[in-house]
Amino acid sequence: MSAQTKKSKLKYTGVYKKREKYYYWLYEIEFGRRKRKTRGGFDTAKEAAEARKARQESLTVKEPSPKAETFDAWIEELKKIFFAFKKMNTQRKFHSHMKIHASPYIGEKYLTEITYDDLSKIKVRMAEKYKPGTINHIFATLSIVFKQAVKHGKIKKSPVDKDLFIKEGEEESILAKILLPKDELYAVVDSVPGIEKYIWALAAFAGARAGEVFGFRWRDFEDNFRLISFLRQIQRGQITSLKGKSLYHHMAVMPHLQEILKEWRAECDPNNPWLFQGHGLKARKYKFYCSSSYIPRFALTRTKLGLPAEYTFHTLRHNFGSILLEDGLMLTRVSEWMRHKNISTTEDYYKHLIKENLQEDLWTFQ
Repeated sequence: MSAQTKKSKLKYTGVYKKREKYYYWLYEIEFGRRKRKTRGGFDTAKEAAEARKARQESLTVKEPSPKAETFDAWIEELKKIFFAFKKMNTQRKFHSHMKIHASPYIGEKYLTEITYDDLSKIKVRMAEKYKPGTINHIFATLSIVFKQAVKHGKIKKSPVDKDLFIKEGEEESILAKILLPKDELYAVVDSVPGIEKYIWALAAFAGARAGEVFGFRWRDFEDNFRLISFLRQIQRGQITSLKGKSLYHHMAVMPHLQEILKEWRAECDPNNPWLFQGHGLKARKYKFYCSSSYIPRFALTRTKLGLPAEYTFHTLRHNFGSILLEDGLMLTRVSEWMRHKNISTTEDYYKHLIKENLQEDLWTFQ
């Protein structure tokens, strides 16, 4: 490939040289599918680039449909008028961010009804599970969505404000608001009815993720329930490998959890190797009962116990980490027990507790 060809590739996006002529490629929607089309035969790279730009502008829908009034309808319209010719990876991120984090809460609302408070609630829900960088990236996408709505006359002003983006040090206060004190957590778990008590206990007192909870077998507990092994998890009804440092991880079991597990063992069928599979939990859609099947049931129980909507199943795991720090464990040990891939992840989640412990140590030293 000649130096001239390399230069044209760097200068003009989507333009290449073939047999002394210049061509361009462009994604187009044909029969509802996205296909890569090639056109060309130009004498210079600049002509090919200009033709590509003109073609892209002619394909882009200039005005959205007047029916796009709800958030979900506007998202579908925006895919055609703004994201249709973006990179495939950009389109996928946009689709997943909106479907997972925005549509469940504001999808059926009209664009004119969505307020700053609605987006603030979404921020609180995400803060306990995602890092600040991820949250800021999602709100940057939401900012584009509402800016385009303003541009096309759907709304007068975007509800996305700079205060929604998490600044350094702010993430610690959000998680601190929803975590329960140690004594209160013990009381809440003990008050959970039926089989759910034991599901909650493994998350709150062993730091197990939802998929890991439903993947436990009785043989994973050794020495009369004093040692626990994390060997598998169940996601979407299938046994999969573990996340982070969880692979073949062993750790000691808290005394309170030992008693709860012994109590559950006495109630279970001795011939069933699983802790929860088959014990009143029907798999239905999947081969195994999994976390996605349990989350709606968890929401009902949480409401009955008077816990806030921001308190998710994963928050029980965060409560376990906070208990370890409150009991005086070093950060490195807490990171190992939480099975975080990097110690920086532990620091990001529990900065507020680390600061409190440092202040107490300073007062004691003085």
